[in-house]
Order: sequence, then C-alpha cells, then structure tokens
Amino acid sequence: MVDWNEDGLIDLISGEFGGNISYFRNIGTSGNPLLTFDDFLTCAGQIINVYNNSCPWVDDWNEDGRKDLLVGSSDGRIWLYLNVGTNANPVFNQIDYVTLADGDTLTAGSRSAPAVVDLNGDGLKDMVCGQVDGVLFFFENQGSNADPQLADYEYLKTGSIGVDVGSTSRAAPLDWDGDGDMDLAIGCMEARLRLYLQSPSTLPAPTLDVIYHGPGNIPATGARLAFQAAVFNASGLPLQFDIWSDVKLPSGLFFGPTVNFNEILLPPFSGTSRNATQLLPERAPGGLYTYHVYAGDRRRLQTYAEDDFSVYKMNSRGEETSGADESSGQRSTDGASGLMIYAVPNPFNPTTAIGYWLAAGCYVNLRIFDTAGRLVVDLVNGWREKGFQQITWNAGGLPSGIYFARLEAEQASIVQKLIFIK
Repeated sequence: MVDWNEDGLIDLISGEFGGNISYFRNIGTSGNPLLTFDDFLTCAGQIINVYNNSCPWVDDWNEDGRKDLLVGSSDGRIWLYLNVGTNANPVFNQIDYVTLADGDTLTAGSRSAPAVVDLNGDGLKDMVCGQVDGVLFFFENQGSNADPQLADYEYLKTGSIGVDVGSTSRAAPLDWDGDGDMDLAIGCMEARLRLYLQSPSTLPAPTLDVIYHGPGNIPATGARLAFQAAVFNASGLPLQFDIWSDVKLPSGLFFGPTVNFNEILLPPFSGTSRNATQLLPERAPGGLYTYHVYAGDRRRLQTYAEDDFSVYKMNSRGEETSGADESSGQRSTDGASGLMIYAVPNPFNPTTAIGYWLAAGCYVNLRIFDTAGRLVVDLVNGWREKGFQQITWNAGGLPSGIYFARLEAEQASIVQKLIFIK
C-alpha cells in the first residue's frame, strides 16, 4: 500500500503469480478507497516480470528522495528497480539486484519476500525476508541508508527457536504495541496471521515435545487420539504457562482450542508432562489433520514453544474428500487394493511429506521417477505395518518440474504426480 502517483490517496502495488507487478490506482477517497487496475509496472518499456511469485516492496533504497521498487521472486533474488523519474511518475530503466556487503547477490530462497525496516533500532534500514520454507531471514545493514551494506543472513528467532510459519512467509513490520520497537506480523499458507512482538531481552521459556501415542490410522468411523505434551524448564527461574492445542482441518481452517491445561508452574531445571486425548469423530471429513500444541499464555495467544503431529482420516464410501484430495492433485487412491498416497504440499519447494495408507502390513517400495521414467530416488524398500505411514522427500538440487511417486505394495501399485517449483 503506497501513494504511488502522489495524489494523496493510498494505492495498491501487487505481485502476481506470473511474475508481473500490478498497479491498482485509488480513484475513491482517503476514507472510502476505490481501486481500479491501472496497468502493469514497466522497466525500459517492457512489463516487469521476475519469472514467478513476484512480491514487491516500495522504498527509497538509495536515499535520493525517490521511491524505488524491490521485488522478491521464485528465484530467491531481490530484483531492484531504481526510480529515475519522479515520485509522482516513477520510471525504471534498469534491472539490478540487491547485493550483500561482500558483493554477492542476496539470495533468500524461493518466493523471496523482502521488507525494508530498521528492525534493530540502530537508525539504519535493514532487510527482513520471508521465503517458501516459512522461515524468516534478517539481513543487517552495516553500511549507511544511502549505501546499504547488508551482512549475510541470520535466522530470526523467538528465544532459541527459529521463526518458522510452515510455508511461504510474508512479513509486515509495524509497531503493534506502541513501545517504539518494530514488531512483525507474518502471514503464510495457513489461514491465520502470526504476531511476533519484539522484546529487549530473551525471556526464559520452556521447551515442548509432543509424543503421539496413536492410533496410527484413523478409520472412517473416527477414533480417539492420544498424545503427551512434555515440557522442560532449562532456566534458573520458575516458569508459569498454559498448554493448549488446536487442529488444522483438511480445509485449511483451524479449530480450537481443543485441549487446555492452565497455569502450569515449573520450578527451575525441572520438567513435567500432560496426557490428553482428542476425539476425531465419524462425521469429520476425510483428509489430513494437523494438531498443533502450544506452551505459552493462552489468554493472550502468546506462544513460547510449539510442536505438532499429523494424522490422516479415511473417507467412508461415497463421501466427498476435502483437503488433500484427487481434485487438488494432492492425493490418489485405488479402491480395489485399498492403497492411498498423498503429498502435502503439492506443488512444493523443496520438501514435501509423502504419506500412504496400507490396508495390511506388507513389503513396500516407494520410488520417485522423472517424466522420462528414470529412477530419481528409492525412498522406501522394506516391510511396513498396516495403516498410515509418512516420509519426507527433499528435491533440493534437482531441476523443477513434474515427478512421479510410485507406491508398490503386494500385487498392487499406485502413482502420485508431484510438482516441484523453485
């Protein structure tokens, strides 16, 4: 959101999946904005295109008094367009790339998403960058505002835990609580927005590990899930916190809280655990369910630690699938053999979780092939028990494109198409 044409009204500069940058001009008022598509932004007379997943940020990068354009991309670089026109009529004639202080091109990972902000309060603008894996990178400016000299990346953390929102992180810097420090609101592929408040020091926090006790497969009739939340206080101070959980449904929406343990008090250097059960009823749709367990302040939804586990619920005959299903390209089934295979996410970069269902214990072979039929990797080759199984495949180092996961069990086989996008 920026006053692109300097008419006193806030306009919208938007990235596109295809790599272009759209300009939506505000033809309304400041109190009642009305946006209309004006045009795609151009450079040297050509429509700007950064290949895929463009993510723009507007900033006066070289401090010449004119707003410039920085654009994240599927290739991980930050494309830089310096304004040689005016603020009321920005003109871009040349493509550059943001570099580090050592001269190397800054690369933040696929679907890079830059945000320029003085995050550490030293008066110099830094860069915070999201990307496809869901982590957040911090590039500290060790030069000047007119000539940024960016250090190599650091992972942003909450205490000792890296910020990780699952997939495709997008950060909006703002002083949420009005304390003078920049905070971060972070969006991602999930149907919720996460808020990270900046603190002057790292506060003691518990560690959390969730142990799922089963069952390993969830039939169409439903089941009661059992898990244990184990917490430990490694600090020399007593800690008080809550434990709660919610669940990501196959639709992508969240439901909860589903479990609450309030006001747990842990003495220094001690641990405890809580056992819980959660009913996944027959009426719940089939698909992938991810249970997130948190330690923190539940009333304020402030999370100190988090862990999760996933289960797959089978569908009853004739029931439509939601979530990871055939129509989305994420799941394949074979009714005759009872085999099921899915991949989440799909498309992916560079990792995807490949899960499969076995109606009975048997010898299993799970292999990945390219479109020419060449074997890429043999993921599973051995006996597996009845029920739900899952393995993660990392396609890093391979070219983007279409691959096929072939599951063979007993006398049956099934194939799932995988789409790897860098």
